Amino acid sequence: MKTIDYDVFNKKQIYEADIKPIIAEIKNTCKNFKIPCFVTCCVASDENGCEFESTCYSIGKGVTCNLKTVYEDNIAELVQKLIIECEKNSLPMYISCCVENSEYGAEYIRECRGTGSNGNILIDDQIATHLCVANGFKVAPVSNIPSLEADLLDIIDDLNNS
Repeated sequence: MKTIDYDVFNKKQIYEADIKPIIAEIKNTCKNFKIPCFVTCCVASDENGCEFESTCYSIGKGVTCNLKTVYEDNIAELVQKLIIECEKNSLPMYISCCVENSEYGAEYIRECRGTGSNGNILIDDQIATHLCVANGFKVAPVSNIPSLEADLLDIIDDLNNS
């Protein structure tokens, strides 16, 4: 059996000094223009899992908007600055901004520098989960579903006893 060597790092100081101010600027700009956004960044990882720093801004349900031009003019450059800093420091990150919302649906601009592009192997790769959801995968809560094997054994017992 192959053993996976998970990355162990702690870049909280780098995050606080170099990345958090950029994220705060993105969030404040999104707030000023009423653009919903979500940003997360993996700042530490060890054998027990990952530590993420996340922030979001929401405008609530039912709000109609078309803010693609506002995003391109005011936020896109900040997002590129964030990507450069995260790549420079090998920190996985994910950002999603809702630039259009109407009765027909929502449109998002998403950027990611995930574990693969940074060469990271994380135990608890939440960024991969964000990408799955962003691409249409439905998330369901974990439930207690009996195993198929146990169900089959019960059916065989029932058949043998009838």
